[in-house]
Amino acid sequence: MAEIGSRITIAQPSLGVRIGLKIWASRKLPLIPMLILAVFVITGVIAPLIAPHDPERGDIRARMVPPVWLEGGTTEYLLGTDHLGRDMLSRVIYGARISLVVVAVTLGVGLVIGVIARLLAGWYGRWIDELMMRIVDIKLAIPTILLALVLVLALGQSFLIIVAILAIAVWPRFARNTRGEVL
Repeated sequence: MAEIGSRITIAQPSLGVRIGLKIWASRKLPLIPMLILAVFVITGVIAPLIAPHDPERGDIRARMVPPVWLEGGTTEYLLGTDHLGRDMLSRVIYGARISLVVVAVTLGVGLVIGVIARLLAGWYGRWIDELMMRIVDIKLAIPTILLALVLVLALGQSFLIIVAILAIAVWPRFARNTRGEVL
């Protein structure tokens, strides 16, 4: 403790308090990304409650309205409208729901495939493990966007195809992490 004058004393923080503050300071860095993610998830979940208009219904009289910050924009359509008069803000809000479902399903499928493949390869070892690592290396060497474009052109566009393409892109990362744990 340090004395200042004759009446006031200032306590020095103990080592535990300093370590606790250091841990808190290092953990506060991802608060902004977590906040953005939370807003995104909450927006997707409560989309019907906060969307100002029906995202599928257009008003042909209100087509091609610019966003509110441009000349001719109105507060009724904050992000403007498209060529069919559909509100862009409502479409973005409802689009968050679809994105959340795609991410959840893709990560779940990728996790299951990657972990099971690496657990089996790690269990049996030797040439199976070596073969699996070469497959993972090949997949990681191919740019994901190129793979996605080729598969979408070849197979078409649908929810299942998009999820399958993204799961193919994700599973090697889970497999590589699982390999270290299995070994």
